[in-house]
Amino acid sequence: MIITNITVIDKIDISKVLKEINSPALWTFAANDWYRLISPYTPYDTGQLMQNVTIKPGEIIYEEPYAVYPYNGEHMNFKKDHNPKASARWDQRAIQEKQDEKLTQAVQGYINNKL
Repeated sequence: MIITNITVIDKIDISKVLKEINSPALWTFAANDWYRLISPYTPYDTGQLMQNVTIKPGEIIYEEPYAVYPYNGEHMNFKKDHNPKASARWDQRAIQEKQDEKLTQAVQGYINNKL
């Protein structure tokens, strides 16, 4: 019988990880990337809905006053010529098609590059 002593040294600076996870830069990156990933699902008629957007850390704000109507899909027949995947609740539709997994990978990559 062979007995081996194994020593594992943890050199992860958890304070650095937590600092990165809580940074506005990370959450701005995440919001920008999520906007990119959900854009193909966003209704597009004149482009105003997609162009009049404010992105803040962890937030995507559609500034058009009518944005709630296409989001809820109230009496909407979305054109499919510009965004063939356009639908109501476009963020949820993107999740159904696993776009959230791409976001998770991108955020993990961002954090890995910072550490």
